[in-house]
Amino acid sequence: MSDPRIVVRSNAPGRIYAKARFNTTYLIEPQGKLKVPKFVSTHVIACMTRQDVSRLVKRFKEEENADVSNIRVLCDTLSGRMICEWEARDSVTLIEWLKKCNVQIRGTGEWLMAVQYESIDDELVVPPRHTA
Repeated sequence: MSDPRIVVRSNAPGRIYAKARFNTTYLIEPQGKLKVPKFVSTHVIACMTRQDVSRLVKRFKEEENADVSNIRVLCDTLSGRMICEWEARDSVTLIEWLKKCNVQIRGTGEWLMAVQYESIDDELVVPPRHTA
């Protein structure tokens, strides 16, 4: 591993877990490939129309890179709320990337959360991750 931000925390047979400076735990495959964590964010979208949100989602796809990718967007323009699911290297990288796309995390109504577990077929599991 050449990334100086990551320090190996423990080593189990076939899996290596590492911890980054910003408290994000990564799963590293035996081949040394870094698995990218999932995140969920919420945003207030105020007066955005369906077309505005569509343009924003298109911008998310255009700006994707090896560090950040958008999985999906859930939106209610009537209540002015949007939830996004992401894969990103870490939360700091995701927040900076969102700022670049003119999306801020501000106030108590907006937040970013790392996804440690998710339910799949009525079972709580570590989310599947793509290789960076």
